[in-house]
Amino acid sequence: MNTLQEPDGPSVVKNYMVDGMSCKGCVASVLVALRTVPGVYSVSLDLENSKAEVEFDPTVEAAESNMKSSVEKLGYRFGPLSA
Repeated sequence: MNTLQEPDGPSVVKNYMVDGMSCKGCVASVLVALRTVPGVYSVSLDLENSKAEVEFDPTVEAAESNMKSSVEKLGYRFGPLSA
């Protein structure tokens, strides 16, 4: 897992789909985008399965919508995984 910082408050881990990644360069771009979102503690990406596991502070306003817009600005689709 690519840890950014130790959680200093509440944290949750959620899985998301990241559609459109096709290479390690795509993964690197998405990692940078997610790491810049306030409240994100750690990010792990799975290129083969188009998944992201993100640990973040759920009390940070708009954390999930900011993750989505950061990734979608790069041209990838981002959303919660279906159960």
